[in-house]
Amino acid sequence: GLETLFVGMALSLALVMLLMMALFESVTQPLAIFITLLLAFTGALWSLWLLDYEFDVIATIGLIILIGIVVNNGIVMVNHVNALRGAGRERVPALIEGCGDRLRPVLMTAITTIFGITPLVFSAFNIRGAPMGSMAVAIAGGLATSTVFTLIGLPVWYTMVEDVGSIARRLLPRLTGPPTKPTEQRGI
Repeated sequence: GLETLFVGMALSLALVMLLMMALFESVTQPLAIFITLLLAFTGALWSLWLLDYEFDVIATIGLIILIGIVVNNGIVMVNHVNALRGAGRERVPALIEGCGDRLRPVLMTAITTIFGITPLVFSAFNIRGAPMGSMAVAIAGGLATSTVFTLIGLPVWYTMVEDVGSIARRLLPRLTGPPTKPTEQRGI
């Protein structure tokens, strides 16, 4: 039931995080993208509540689908910003240009997905007695909120998470103490 889907969602989140860490060769950038996921889940739950849908098994499936869609939007933006920075741009100008360049593609994919799934919200379509409306509401509501926060918040979180990561890397050697010299092995 619902518990199994929560385990599936946790596994999905872990796999997506590991994949992003491998792709970006970073821990901080995937964390910035993951923040948009939290906002997507919040938007999905609020949408379910506002439209008077239950948080059921089908809505949970919608949240799992939402993980892939939302992460995709974040990856598109962060990857483009990284490419601009790799070409020699400073962080802030790269964020401004990169987010501006990817505004239209992110909006287009979000809007087409939301409009494409909207008929399920208003239909009585069900599979074996399970109405699909809650899944559609969860996806549409989560995608709408995450898109706004991806476009506005992701550049801020990208900067904050990167700064915190930089501070942590500088402090980490201090916390572990000075490096110790290896002891010489003595023959017996």
